Amino acid sequence: MNKSLKFISKYFLKEKKLFAIGILTTLLGSFFTWLSPQLLARIIDESFAKKLIIFFALSELLKLTIIYTTQKTFALFGQNIIERVRENMIQHLMRVSVSYFDRTSSGQLMTRVVNDVNSLTDFFQSGMVSIVGNCASILAIFIGIYSLNHRLAFFLFVFFLPFLYACSVFSKKLKVAYENTRNELSHFNSLLADFLFGMKTIRSLSLTEQKNKILSTQIDRYSQAQVKMVNTFALFNPVLSLGIGVLFLILIIVGIPMVDHGLLKTGEWVAILSYIFSLQQPLMEITDRWNYFLSGLTSIDRIRNVFGEPSEKSGTFKPEKMKIIELNKLSFRYQSSNIDVIKLTSFKIHSGDRIGVYGETGMGKSTLLQLLYGFYTPTQGLITWNGVPYQDLSIHEIRNFFGVVEQFPLLFSGSVKDNITLFDQFQFDLVLLKEQFKEYKLISSILNRLNEEVRERGSNFSMGEKQMISFLRAFLKNPQIWILDEATAFFDPEAEKEFMNALNQLDPEIVIIQIAHRKEALQQMDRYLKVEEGLVVELSK
Repeated sequence: MNKSLKFISKYFLKEKKLFAIGILTTLLGSFFTWLSPQLLARIIDESFAKKLIIFFALSELLKLTIIYTTQKTFALFGQNIIERVRENMIQHLMRVSVSYFDRTSSGQLMTRVVNDVNSLTDFFQSGMVSIVGNCASILAIFIGIYSLNHRLAFFLFVFFLPFLYACSVFSKKLKVAYENTRNELSHFNSLLADFLFGMKTIRSLSLTEQKNKILSTQIDRYSQAQVKMVNTFALFNPVLSLGIGVLFLILIIVGIPMVDHGLLKTGEWVAILSYIFSLQQPLMEITDRWNYFLSGLTSIDRIRNVFGEPSEKSGTFKPEKMKIIELNKLSFRYQSSNIDVIKLTSFKIHSGDRIGVYGETGMGKSTLLQLLYGFYTPTQGLITWNGVPYQDLSIHEIRNFFGVVEQFPLLFSGSVKDNITLFDQFQFDLVLLKEQFKEYKLISSILNRLNEEVRERGSNFSMGEKQMISFLRAFLKNPQIWILDEATAFFDPEAEKEFMNALNQLDPEIVIIQIAHRKEALQQMDRYLKVEEGLVVELSK
């Protein structure tokens, strides 16, 4: 809990003005909680003086105004912090290493960015405001009782302590229950995302019934976690009610004889009775809102874990135009594996090289290229750019030299033009571009659809069209190094011929690295690298 509150307190300081106003109005509300029974005692002991009655009524109206101001202030305070947390989380996710996304499912990340951040709304508006305000009210109540009679206050407080301890025990159990519930929800989101994104495949393989059973099992696990949480919370209310009942009993057993012996005025006894009645409301509100508070703490823990993921390592020097890239005794293994997928690899890439990389599926071809543009850090060995180690250079600037056409390219929501220009990062003259590719049927058809909206995951485009959009995106970027990762896998012979002819128009100093399963698909390349079980061997043409 301490780490969670310490994490979120950094955001408090950025909204310190609203926080200060909220705390001030909370303290004022606690003052009026203390004041009301004190006035009530004087009204009774002074034979219902009219001035005191009017003052009492005005104080109650002012108390309601302060409560409204407190809730509104903390609501705005919470919304501002939530906005900052979500923005900072998205920015941080943009900076973490690719390996984090390898070991974290998209469903889990969606839960963090959407559900967990949204839970902070309840944490601030329903949880924190209620708990801070009501804790201040409880403190004011015991101060009020103490000011009326020290001895009676001592008895009441001593008998109240065991119930406070019971509340702390319940809070720990509730926090564990909330964490389990959130974990089961996160797992369900991951399964559901796979189910929805793979609907066509699931139906084509007649896996609907099997997937339904898996989802139903996870729904049951989530429901069981929810029931366990509710059962734990259900014990909370009776314990607090018992505590209030004990305080009433003590007030009767101890307080009435004190009134009879003149040790306590009637008005003071009524005031203490009013304090105990007032004590019930903040305790019940804390009980009702405690689940929001614990749920928020659980969400903060999970959000804090995302922020605890280190940013991608990068140097500061800006790389110059590539003349030579050298891999020297390079080895790499994924974090979840004990086996090297790339083993003691050494080769050089010179300006103007046309390199074909081939090998069977799973041999490490794509991993080798991902090492080249810095998605992963080698386990052993070194990659240098013009003789300078990668770790000394800005990895972002290195990637600006690369243009990638993948086997399964990603299309973003927006128009075709947005996807080609990456939302106007790259400028182009449409007339000149159409003239340049007027003999290319598939490219021309893409250029005639620039204003067409891309549906979710590019479902209104064939895989070949997606690859050609990806090619145009790289073409406008004008990179020095082209990475073609099975880039023609979904082209028909005519489209593949167009693609390769378009590549031949590129500057002869540009590096092209093409990946394929078979060497025969790399006929236009000048050098060949065979990847087999992590070993990279250069073969003659």
